[in-house]
Amino acid sequence: MERQAILAQEKVGGSVGTLEGAVRIGSPEGFGSYFLAPRIVRLLDRHPHLKVQLVAATTIFSLAKRDADVVISVSRPPAGRLRVSKLIDYDLGLYAARSYFEAHPPIVDAEDLRNHQFVSYIGDLLTFPELDFLQHVVPTCTTFLESSSLVAQLRATLAGAGLCVLPGFLAGEERELVRVLSGEVSLTRSFWLIVHQDLNELARVKAVVRFIKEEVEAARATFKLE
Repeated sequence: MERQAILAQEKVGGSVGTLEGAVRIGSPEGFGSYFLAPRIVRLLDRHPHLKVQLVAATTIFSLAKRDADVVISVSRPPAGRLRVSKLIDYDLGLYAARSYFEAHPPIVDAEDLRNHQFVSYIGDLLTFPELDFLQHVVPTCTTFLESSSLVAQLRATLAGAGLCVLPGFLAGEERELVRVLSGEVSLTRSFWLIVHQDLNELARVKAVVRFIKEEVEAARATFKLE
């Protein structure tokens, strides 16, 4: 009934089959800020009557409560009235700034990591267990700086605060970052694209979903580490 009510409202407004109105995208901070935001202009050029609201934050978006119309998540949601598809797998590596190594000993193997400082998420504020990267890389390490923001972690790492596990599609854009132990330290996670069934048939939502999938596919190589 709710789905029919939404579609009926859109028909009255004339926007079921037209590309106008607002679409809110909920996305992890790194993907939203570094990958999606610079590309959104192409979608708006294509559909000038569309308005995009991009919420880039590491949080759980409730589609049932209409926190967002389209969600990209690092965790596959439980079963429900949702259209869920895997967007892409992405690789992460361990990185540090060149300036960090000017003041700290070199890293030859994994044993050397014990003598270094790390930048990471705040453990008890993690929304998704998939983001607890260090437990899979250096479970006994000591973090010297923790932040709930991936962008803050990136900026701190660039400033020489320590080593940090970062997505390759993000770290690869920063020339001052050096990947550490590329043959030994690597993680793979997934992005999931989620839409509530009540909104799945709206033209503007379908256009946004199609655009995100096309952009990710075109840049597929940037999500993989060599």
